[in-house]
This record gives sequence, C-alpha cells and structure tokens, in this order.
Amino acid sequence: MSSRQRVAVVTGGGGGIGAAIAEELGRGGWFVVTVDPLVSLDGSEQLQEPEESTAGRIVAAGGSARASSVSVTDGEAVRDLFGELVDEHGGLDAVVHVAGITRQTGFAHGTEEDWLAVLAVHLEGFLNVLDAALPLMAAAGYGRVLGVTSGSGWRAADAGAYSCAKRAVAALTWQLGRQAPPGVTVNAMSPIAATRMVAAAVERARRAGTSGSRGGFSLFASMPGPEHLGPLGAHFIGDGFGWCTGRVLFAGGSEMAVIDEPRLLEVAQHARRPAGARAGLADGEDLHAANLTTDV
Repeated sequence: MSSRQRVAVVTGGGGGIGAAIAEELGRGGWFVVTVDPLVSLDGSEQLQEPEESTAGRIVAAGGSARASSVSVTDGEAVRDLFGELVDEHGGLDAVVHVAGITRQTGFAHGTEEDWLAVLAVHLEGFLNVLDAALPLMAAAGYGRVLGVTSGSGWRAADAGAYSCAKRAVAALTWQLGRQAPPGVTVNAMSPIAATRMVAAAVERARRAGTSGSRGGFSLFASMPGPEHLGPLGAHFIGDGFGWCTGRVLFAGGSEMAVIDEPRLLEVAQHARRPAGARAGLADGEDLHAANLTTDV
C-alpha cells in the first residue's frame, strides 16, 4: 500500500457494533465513512438525525470521517459511493458490513414482506457490498472485507429470515475467502453483544415467557457492550490480520474462536450381514463408501 490515508466503509455505522468499529478505526488514523440510512430496528420508519453522529464523534476526537445515508439495499448507490471514494482518496481499503434490521420471522410464521425486508438488508446488502468492493480491491491488489454473521446462522435457531441470511453470509465467506485475489481477504465476524437488536429479541422472548433469564440471571446483562468489539473488528481488517481469509470468527468481548465450516466426512458402511454373523465383516462382504457433508 502507498502512504496515503487508509479508507474504510462501515455499513450500519450509525450505532452499536458498527459505530464501535468505526470509532476504533478513526482512532487508528483511517478515513471512515459510516453508511447508515438511520431507520428503526425493523427498517420501517425513518429516524431523526441524532444530535451527535458516529462520524461527528470521530472528527471531534481528531479523526477523519463522514456520514452517508446510502442504503445497502441500493446496489447502484453503493457502487457509486465506493467509486467516489476511490476517485477522491485513491482507494478503498476495507469494508465492514454490519447493517441489519430485525423483524419477527420464523420457519412457521412471518409475512412474505417481513422475510424479504430482512433478506434485502442482511443478504442482498452484503452481496451489493461485495459486488461494489471486490472489483476495486482486485484492481488495487489490496482490500479487506469483513461481514457479520450470527450464531443463529450456524446453529439451530428459529429466527427465520435472519437465520437464513446469516447462514448465507457465513457460506459466502467460507467460499469467497478461498477465491479472493492476491492481497484481498474476506472474513466474517459472529459477534455477541448487548445491542439494540439483541435487546429487542430478549424483550420479545420475555413477553412470550420463553427466554431472557435462567434462574434469575439475565443473559443480556452478561453480554459485553458493543464498544468492546470495536478493537477486534478493527484488527480483523488491519494489515496484521492479512494472513487470514475465508474464516468466520466468533467474538464475544474477551472471547474469540474460529467457527469451523461444514466439511466432508467419509463413512464406510457394509452390506447387510446374514443373521447370526459375528461382529465384523463376513468373508466376501463388500464395503461401500458414502460421502456425507455435515456440520461439526
């Protein structure tokens, strides 16, 4: 890379984990663009401009930043924004895709409108970011993409569209990470933190009487705040982490782990043995190889 100022885009940078990562990057000397249309948690209502924005806090602290109201669901607008950054600043070094909304969908409930709205932000939004960023990064020979997935996407969870979208983000990361051109990495973070989205989910579960605490212990209260994930997210797109690509990384405050992708298992099974046959294969019995793909 040249000596110019590094440029990062953080979608969903208006608050929560996105804001924490953006502010950490600002402290690290990056020029940060926070992309956030400032809508309600379910994406249905436009929110008022806050008195203090993430970009404003970065600038007030001596950093460089600006805010964009572009929605990740608008692929053309995302491409235009990324292109402008390359023209104005000489490159696009990193994109962190945190943008997301939440609606009540499950595998037995939820309207088509709600399913499509959630998929549009979490999955199509990530695809729009990849479509806009990867060609620019490939041409420059350098770039970092960090997506955000969730445990709801890689373990059993009745979270409907959210689970499906987050599983797809993880799958794209595992596959694209291997295909990324030299100098470009694609990873994803699977965070757990006390965000507005998690708080809303906990409240819904509390009202339904299905979750929220165990024996008086609040699961939400035990989660780290979003600010604790800022340094980790910034590290994942830094030069010191350029050796890693195609990985999904669990992040929960002081805890971090690599989430293994599904992998091929070879299982040997034999034909049915005659009644009374001893344990083991009978003489002349054939072995048949079966390949199974499983989550382990």
